[in-house]
Amino acid sequence: MNSSVALSIIVPIYNVAEFLRTCLDSIIAQQLASYQVLLVDDGSTDTSGQIAEEYVAAYPTIFSYRKQTNQGVSSARNAGIKAASGEYLFFFDPDDYLAATGLAGMLAIAQQQELDMIAGNFCHDYGGEPYKPNRSFIEADLCTGLEWLEASLRKRKFIPAIWSKLHKRQFIVQHQLYFVEGLQHEDQLYAIECLLAATRLAAIDIPFYIYRHREGSLTSRRETVRALKAVESNMFTTRKLLDITDKNLSTKQRKLIMERCIKLLGRSVLELRQSISDESGTPESLIEQLNELRLYRFVRFSRFSHIIDWLTLRLGYDHYLNWRERKW
Repeated sequence: MNSSVALSIIVPIYNVAEFLRTCLDSIIAQQLASYQVLLVDDGSTDTSGQIAEEYVAAYPTIFSYRKQTNQGVSSARNAGIKAASGEYLFFFDPDDYLAATGLAGMLAIAQQQELDMIAGNFCHDYGGEPYKPNRSFIEADLCTGLEWLEASLRKRKFIPAIWSKLHKRQFIVQHQLYFVEGLQHEDQLYAIECLLAATRLAAIDIPFYIYRHREGSLTSRRETVRALKAVESNMFTTRKLLDITDKNLSTKQRKLIMERCIKLLGRSVLELRQSISDESGTPESLIEQLNELRLYRFVRFSRFSHIIDWLTLRLGYDHYLNWRERKW
């Protein structure tokens, strides 16, 4: 492996044999001048590890492979950060793939402007071409991460996905920006933490990444256990951001971030209610925890969507449905 490269591509792997070759071939096709690919296998039980080792054998100066016991994607990404030697880091999900061009251009801009972060655009793959371009993107010349975050939240075009960004490794290490292990939807917290710390950022409308939508992925499952974990994770993220933003941001900036947290919490509570088979209602302990956050401080009741969000959070989905039937 190269001791020092321009870009470290971190690929966490878990039972993605069906998609892994497409992912890795799309990296090789970029023809980057100086890069490494860190394949971190989080305890796969399919042939993902064998495929990874094939690429290490074929490209020993580029690919490396390590396997760990199953600890989750955040653990695998953290292991990749610690092993990386690149000037910039790129977190790449193994069931997605890269467009024919774009990544090298983003890296060049990041290096030329000495950016902490650079954000690019992407396309959706719903099962074949033509791809659907992402329309929720705010372009920006050199600015702070907070300025871009605020503009994106205000226009409701914020995409937290870390695979749409490159991060300077020195910036990540300096600010100790590691993923919280065991957290679902970990991008939500990580992306905002990075943006709040970044002083030099650019957002370029280059659709360099192809996001594959597939059944059975982490984001499409709605089992009760996973749904409950999502609620707990979103609560953790909200508490963490309440603490981070309390002293550092203006009231307006904090409110924008909290409104997003409320929306995510509301959505996860709704999914939890959809997955519960009995009629016991939302657990009282969950309601108590939500009340303790006092999120009503950040809700704009003039917007109907936020009224729904708050009713979902405060009362639970069943209570909201009863309210809706009475009103309409």
